[in-house]
This record gives sequence, structure tokens and C-alpha cells, in this order.
Amino acid sequence: MNSIVGQGSSFHFTLHVAIDTAVANDSEAGRTFVSLTGKRIAIIDDTAINRQILGRMVEHWHAQAIGLDSAAAAQDWLAANPAPDLFLLDVQMPDMDGFTFAAWLRAQPPLKEIPVIILSSGAMRGDAQRCRELDLQGYFPKPVVEEDLRVAVGRMLGHAGEGHAGEARSGEPLVTRHELRENATRLRVLLVEDNPVNQQLALRLLEKWGHECTLAPDGRQALALFDSQRFDVCLMDMQMPVMGGIDCTRGIRAREATSGRSPLPIIAMTANAMTGDREACLEAGMNDYISKPIKAEELRRKLESSWHATVTGSAISSAISSANPSGTLASEPISGAHMSEPYFDYVAGLAAMDQEILEIIGPAFLEHYTNDLRLLDESLAAGEIDVVRRSAHSLKGTLAAFNAQPAQAMAAAIEIAAAQGALHGQEQTVRELHEAVHTLVVALRASAHTLS
Repeated sequence: MNSIVGQGSSFHFTLHVAIDTAVANDSEAGRTFVSLTGKRIAIIDDTAINRQILGRMVEHWHAQAIGLDSAAAAQDWLAANPAPDLFLLDVQMPDMDGFTFAAWLRAQPPLKEIPVIILSSGAMRGDAQRCRELDLQGYFPKPVVEEDLRVAVGRMLGHAGEGHAGEARSGEPLVTRHELRENATRLRVLLVEDNPVNQQLALRLLEKWGHECTLAPDGRQALALFDSQRFDVCLMDMQMPVMGGIDCTRGIRAREATSGRSPLPIIAMTANAMTGDREACLEAGMNDYISKPIKAEELRRKLESSWHATVTGSAISSAISSANPSGTLASEPISGAHMSEPYFDYVAGLAAMDQEILEIIGPAFLEHYTNDLRLLDESLAAGEIDVVRRSAHSLKGTLAAFNAQPAQAMAAAIEIAAAQGALHGQEQTVRELHEAVHTLVVALRASAHTLS
């Protein structure tokens, strides 16, 4: 103990504990977490940066990474060293590719039972069948998600307490990214979002991943649903009519405090970049955030990490407090320079999108954009500042999803003007926004063959 009068006291201690190597099986979450401490994993890839990235993943699991730059180098190493616990094999290698090397492994009695995971940057039809014919255990496209690879390796080296680590088991299903998704937890998700385009995107993605989703278009309805149902995680929009995300989160936390219910992980969804939002989210009790436009893989990771923190009994980390120390909550502010660009290639912007997301939100936007613009026009004419701000904010987030930078910048300028109570002169910006949105709509309809 150290104590200074007038300043306070500090206490510290050292605790020596043994490393727990037992299996931590979280069957409820559909994930098996096995200690990989001390495991030896051979990484065979001819590209140095790939070996480095995979090596860091392996070391992050407290395992030993053995990097080898070719199948021939691996054969030489195996002749002089004990066999590893698992192989990570690149497919596209000169001289001897990953499948050929895997076939050689299966022909060596001391090595044929060791689990093998194939990593491919160019998946080909028939790859999965080749894996099954060679009795390989896993197949993942590059770049591989670390959490997926960690779960796959843990499954193969632990078998959740069955069999022996480091031994492949014939007849087991091939572990793939799709198989992990199919067997993941079915979460009960409360989606609090008023924008129809964002609603469609989140609902379709959550449904695809096997989750059960309940929609609330505003915070007041979300509180009613919270009172009557149980949820595993909440996706919370920030700005909504009737009741916004901050007030809704405060309401949920107050109900939990009085009822004794376990804290619900709340993930904020926001396109805002306003100073003070971070502090407001923390004060309200939100745990994490995802910035709009939503990216499918990022949303999936946020859901899984929030749920895992809950079921393992660990504290739900507040990513808001560390991910954005500058005081802004989401993406960088939009440069006003985009508004004055004489020509912007909206078709190229659409082509750069995640096509899965484009197929979901494209039709939804075409269905609703006229109503969104009409609401903006009418609220501006009536001088309804709050409605103008919300409408512009909603349009800004949607337009960002389409990489429509000039239109997004115009909507952002209108939102800022409304937030400052300065609507005078915004009629011209709104007219320019109409023209920009029309150009985007033409580009979307020209790409209609992708919007099935």
C-alpha cells in the first residue's frame, strides 16, 4: 500500500495462479473455446505477409507458429522435427500446391492423422469435395476471420473433451465459414430503427444469419417490447422520432436496475460524427457502436462479440470508450468539397459497394426515396427544424451506403444547418439534393439486373 496525505491511497498485490488448460465449452453460444497454449501450428504459405499475419493470430492464441515458405521446406522440416499439432496450408503455392502436399501428408503414417485446414485466396468449384476425399478438416477463403479460424482450430485440437488433441477424426463434417455460421447461436435481436432502408438491410442480414429479429420503429415501442419480451442483444439507432436511442437506452437501464434483469448488450447504430455523442452513449449505458453505412461482416462480429461477453460472464466491453478517443462516435465528417464536384460517377460508387448489401437496400431505397424527399420539403417549408434535421440525417446515412458522396454531403449540410437552427437559404441545397438523388436513382435503375 502507498498512501500520501491529501492525495489518497493505492493498493496492489501479486497473485500467482496456474494456467487453466481445460476445455471451456459454451454450448449455448454454439462455440467451443479450447486452450491452445503450447500447441504447435505449422503455417505453410509461400507469401511472407500471409505467414506473418497467420503467425500473429496463432501467437495471439498462446500457441507456437512454425512458418514455412513451401511444401518442400515443410517436408525438410518434418524430417528433422517432431510433427506439429495442426497444419494451415495455402492452396496456391509453386512446385507443390496445398492439396498435393495434403495428399502427401495423408500417405505418411506418422502424419496422416494430423488435422489440416486449407486456406485459399481463389476458391474453385470442387475444392470442398477434394478436402473430403483427402479427409481434411477445414477449408476457409482468404482473408480468414481470426475468430472463425480460432474456433475451427479449437474444435479440431480439443474435440470438446472427446478423443485426443492433434488427431483428425474421419467422418467429421468439413469445417467451413458457412458451417460455422449455420451452427452459430440463434440470437433474439431487438432492432430499434426508423429508416425503412436500414430496417430492410438489418432484417435481411439477421434473417440470413439465422437470428430472430423484432423491429421497433422508435424508442417508445422498443421499451414496450423490452417490458414484454426477452432479448439477447439490441441494435439501437440514435436519432428517431418519438424517442431517440439515448433516451431509450436510459429507459432500458432504469428498468434493469429496478427489476434485477441482466444487462442487455446495446449496440448503437449511427452515422453521426458530432462531438459529445460518445459521452452521451457512455452515460446512457450503451456498450458498443457500429457506424453507418453498415457493413455485413462488421455487424456480424459485433453481435457475436457482445453475445460471447454475456454468456461467458465477462464484462461487456464498452468499445465506445476506446475506439474513438477523439470524441466523435462514427465516421469522419464529410468534406463539403464533395458538394461542388462538377461530375460524380454514381455508377462507379455502386460498383464499389458490397453487392449483397446493394441487392438488399437498392430496391428499398427506390421504394421510399420519394417519401423521404417529400418529408424534407414539407418540413423545411413549415419551418419544422427537428423534422428537417431527422430527415436530413436519415437521408445522409442512406446515401452514404451507396457511396453517393455529393448527395451525402448535401444532406449533411442540411442536417448541420437544422441543428444550428439556421434553415434560411437551405432551399437551394435541398433542390441540389433532389438533383443528386435523381442521378443516383438513374444509376440504381441502370444496375437493376443486380437488384433481384
